[in-house]
Amino acid sequence: MNAVHCRDFIPGWTFLFLLALVRPTMGDAETVVPPPSVPGHNPSDEHRRAAETFFERGTALYHELLYRDAAEAFGRAAEYWLHPQIQLYLSLALSRSGRPVAAYASLQKAVNLGVDRLSPADRQRARKLHDTLLREQLAIIEVRCDEPGASVRLDGEPLFVGPGSHTAPVVPASHVVTADKPGYFSARQSITLLPGHRGSIVIEMGPDTVIKRRHWAKWKPWAVVGAGVALGLAGAGVVWKSARDFDRAESAARCGEPACAPQTPPPYDRAVLESRVGFGTVATGAAVTVTGLLLVARNRPKSVATEPPDAPQFNIVPLISSDGAGVLSTLRF
Repeated sequence: MNAVHCRDFIPGWTFLFLLALVRPTMGDAETVVPPPSVPGHNPSDEHRRAAETFFERGTALYHELLYRDAAEAFGRAAEYWLHPQIQLYLSLALSRSGRPVAAYASLQKAVNLGVDRLSPADRQRARKLHDTLLREQLAIIEVRCDEPGASVRLDGEPLFVGPGSHTAPVVPASHVVTADKPGYFSARQSITLLPGHRGSIVIEMGPDTVIKRRHWAKWKPWAVVGAGVALGLAGAGVVWKSARDFDRAESAARCGEPACAPQTPPPYDRAVLESRVGFGTVATGAAVTVTGLLLVARNRPKSVATEPPDAPQFNIVPLISSDGAGVLSTLRF
């Protein structure tokens, strides 16, 4: 692509002559040659000439310090031709006109189109612009949300639909990340980033609904009831045995023959002890059973509204080290 790179490499009289030639041709390029529906790598001769005309105009405007107009002209050139040099100079103009996010996107396009197609001087400009954007004009924000179907937005603009994550350059300032999903609490998190820093946010969402909740696990009160019933049955068994021992004690009392040997302890004393233990165990089992039934009644499920989860945590770390460009950069030169 034959085009002007920088005023520093153009003699003054050549620049003025070029500027005089470029302006009259703009109207013809805009009205006669419409851009293609999709710009290509190998445009037709007409589209190539139109792209070069817009590029030359953008270069002239850039040297006049009219960066917004230059960015518009470079943008028009990009509509005709996918070329890394056009994207690079569009990125330069966008950066100078206060649009670093768009400048970074355009620089990425230039790199994706092939830095080997750029001159050594333009490669150096690309490296310098890349470092300037990440050090001085941009911050990086990383957002992650694992909730399926959650609509995540950054400053009101759609970012992605969960589950997923997204990393994007942003202007250093305060930013708001929100996540919404029907039936869930809306999540909102603010973060303030400085130039050359990276912020990481993890969004957690909770269902906004009414749930059934118990005081204890369902089996625990019934376990108390079962223990009470078991104690009662055990006590009943001891009472039954004491009744049999009472009968034996009565039989021993009527025995007057020497054949009746004495027993230790006496049957009557043993029967009394068993009777007391048995009835005490029955009473204890009944009390435990009643307590268990009361716990069962108290443990009936109740409707409780869910609460939103705690605000998500975020981390901010420096993006740029003293040795070079940011670690998150995807640009390769």
